[in-house]
Amino acid sequence: MKAVILLAYEFPPLNVGGSQRPYRFARYLKDAGYYPIVITPQPELHGGRIDPYFQDSDISPEICRIVRTGLGVPRHGRLKRSGYLSIVGDEAKRWRDYCIENVLKISESYDVVAVITTVPPFSVAGLG
Repeated sequence: MKAVILLAYEFPPLNVGGSQRPYRFARYLKDAGYYPIVITPQPELHGGRIDPYFQDSDISPEICRIVRTGLGVPRHGRLKRSGYLSIVGDEAKRWRDYCIENVLKISESYDVVAVITTVPPFSVAGLG
């Protein structure tokens, strides 16, 4: 089966609106004949906003693989990066190396046909 890598900065158990779209999208990629592999930061690195009821086991490995990564330290305070539509936030810089490392590893084991980046935050749009 062909694989699709989904770069999702926000993904459950992160409890924010932006986490639900990639979660649902990943689940339905399987129905379209693709094996979704989600690359996302460890939820605790986001600093709170965790849904205590979600477990990675809620998505079986037959439907989707979830790869949790590290995330660099914020380069500036929260007030400076509060712009929701900002494309200059530091999220992409903090996450870039972790994404590339995992995409390369996954590409060695799977027939990857696409890499899709989800937003928000909008600063990660160019990572794919």
